[in-house]
Amino acid sequence: MNIFKKEEKSKIILQEYWEQFSKSLIEFVMNILISTVPITIGALFIIFDNNHSLTFQTYCTTILAVIKNGELYLYSATLLAPVVFLTTYDKDGKKSFPLKWFFIPIVLFLFIIISHFFGEQRAINLPEEGSIFTASVYIFILTVILYFLVLLISNKKIKPASDIMKESEIDFEKQYEERRKRNG
Repeated sequence: MNIFKKEEKSKIILQEYWEQFSKSLIEFVMNILISTVPITIGALFIIFDNNHSLTFQTYCTTILAVIKNGELYLYSATLLAPVVFLTTYDKDGKKSFPLKWFFIPIVLFLFIIISHFFGEQRAINLPEEGSIFTASVYIFILTVILYFLVLLISNKKIKPASDIMKESEIDFEKQYEERRKRNG
């Protein structure tokens, strides 16, 4: 009987984690899709305005041409804004965001790097094939991963203190009853 209760509890826990993961994934995908519309749809307009045929290769080449000038730095910075908000804003009675002091220095470091590279690219007008363009791609990928991790953590449900106390009280009562039965 006890094994079945553990299996049932495990299923409930897995279901809760799946709900949190799927909620985070939906929010993440929608944010990325909507925020990159100027790049993705803009590339289509460029292709049609220049009377090119729409092929996958043409589309990818056009997107690369669109992001060569450091636009991914701007998208990275805008993705960091919700990361800052989620890590610093106390919502739903949470005392503070878990790992807040792990994420905040990373975000500040990324803001400094993004500002430096984007400013350098604009001021010096470096060629798009340079290391600064490559860095923009890596920084964007890192920012996307960081944003998703913060979403996962922020969507984690935390039990109210009253529920936690009630569970520990019930556990204590069960243990007390078991000891009483054993000891006579």
